[in-house]
Amino acid sequence: MKLKRSIALVSALAVAWVTAFTPALAGVVIHDMTGTWTSETVSLEVDNQVNRRFTGVISFVDDPNIRPNIRLDGTVSESGHVSMVGNGPGVQLVIQGKLTEATIIPCVFEGRYQRRLRDGSVETGEIQGLFHEGTGSGGSR
Repeated sequence: MKLKRSIALVSALAVAWVTAFTPALAGVVIHDMTGTWTSETVSLEVDNQVNRRFTGVISFVDDPNIRPNIRLDGTVSESGHVSMVGNGPGVQLVIQGKLTEATIIPCVFEGRYQRRLRDGSVETGEIQGLFHEGTGSGGSR
């Protein structure tokens, strides 16, 4: 009898602990970033996403000096704010931007980037019209 009560108490405490320390995901918007994103100057391939965190590879089509592709780690907020950071041979990259829902294309990313090159120079610029074409919807799940 004592063993059954102990097991029930431990079970109840475990459920209470999990409930208290696990964020409720009901109603939370998680944007699907997986797939291919392209514009005239940038190509982004997001190959993995777990909740709000994702990883991918970006290349700047207009700049052959930023090759090979740069591996990125990123996060996306419920409101659609996206942050990405990456390192490649001779370059560090930081990107901040926002997802916007489009009427015909599921999602568009627009933002700003900062590239710190090996020689110490810093470039900044804008990424406009990065359209989602890939396996994910680019929208919310």
